[in-house]
Order: sequence, then C-alpha cells, then structure tokens
Amino acid sequence: MCDTLKRFGVSMEPTLLKQLDDFVLQKGFQNRSHAIRSIVRETLINHLDEKDVVYASIQLSKEALESRFSEIIKRCEYWGSIKAFTTVFTDYQTISMHFILEMATERIGIMENDPLLYPITIHSKGSDKCEINE
Repeated sequence: MCDTLKRFGVSMEPTLLKQLDDFVLQKGFQNRSHAIRSIVRETLINHLDEKDVVYASIQLSKEALESRFSEIIKRCEYWGSIKAFTTVFTDYQTISMHFILEMATERIGIMENDPLLYPITIHSKGSDKCEINE
C-alpha cells in the first residue's frame, strides 16, 4: 500500500475544468485531487479483466469508529470503488460498517490483511467463501 501521494500536472480545457469543479461540489469531494483519484480508480477498475463485487463488514466500538471513520472510508476507496455503504448500531456500544465494493479480484486477499480495516469480514460475489481477518 502506498502511504504517499505523487504529484503530476494535468491540463484541461476550461469547459472540462468547470465540469470537474461542478462534479467536486455535487459529489462532496474535498478537492479536485480527491475527485480525480476517485475517477481514475473507478475507470481503472472498470477496465480490469477480472473484477469482483464484494460485501465487506467491520464491527467496531463506538469510540473506535469515531477516531477511524474517515480513514476507513479512504482505505476502502483505495482498495476499490464503493458502490454502497451504511452504518448500523448493533447495540449501544457497537457499530457495524457495511460496504459493497467493486474491486480487482486479486486485491481481495490483500485487502483482508489491511491493519486499518481490522477486523473485516469479506464475502466475494459468486463465491461461497467468507474471509475473516480476526
């Protein structure tokens, strides 16, 4: 996993830049860079030969979620394209985060070992196997 970002220049015509800025506002991205990373990631995933749709869930204490929420979302975006996401209070102290991600099949096993997402349960579409990193 890459812990640093690399910078590069992008040139675009003014009308395309305006569309990007509108997209950033409409989708609630923090900035253009975040939007461009998301667009590139989703485009690359859509062009991979082998991709999978996975259901992933993480159960955390309320306190752990408060400190890790945004990092968990960013990390899931790193691994794949988030298609759906929800949180559920399972009791007063425990929260379940549920994701549906489209991602490269080869990355599923690597994602399950991501320490930031510990403990995560992953179910692959079309597979009876359930991977748990507890």
